Amino acid sequence: KSIVSVLSSHKRKGLEDFIRIANSSEFNDYELTVISQENLRLPEHVTLIKPSTDKEYLKALLKSSFFLSLSKFEVFSLPPLEAMSLGLVVIAYPNEGIISYCNQKNSILSLLDDTFELNQIIEKLLSQPDNYKKLSIESLRTARKYNKLGFQNKFYKLIQ
Repeated sequence: KSIVSVLSSHKRKGLEDFIRIANSSEFNDYELTVISQENLRLPEHVTLIKPSTDKEYLKALLKSSFFLSLSKFEVFSLPPLEAMSLGLVVIAYPNEGIISYCNQKNSILSLLDDTFELNQIIEKLLSQPDNYKKLSIESLRTARKYNKLGFQNKFYKLIQ
């Protein structure tokens, strides 16, 4: 039971929501990790990782099964897409940037206000590995659309 999130102290990025989730009893037995370059004030049981290389960043993502995106506003959010490229299941607040590539086939979109409901979503996926795997596979498919080859193919189709 592991969740990772990329956070900053910016008001709309979801730090307060993450801390609320981390402090709720529903997530006492979860491994919670935050990736950030800031010195964030987090609950003691939350691991803060400040990667200095892309390799460290990817390693931090790969330690988890779920990526939590709590940002209330994004134009286009790269961290959830990066998590999807590793097969993590993304659980995201449905902001405009996220819904440009996240949907109910490749992720879980939720307002994330209720920690009990969030816990139920995760527990259900953990108890139904086939459903988790379907979301993970769709995450990988979605992420491939945004890799170098995907962009090249779109560009070639555009200029033909």
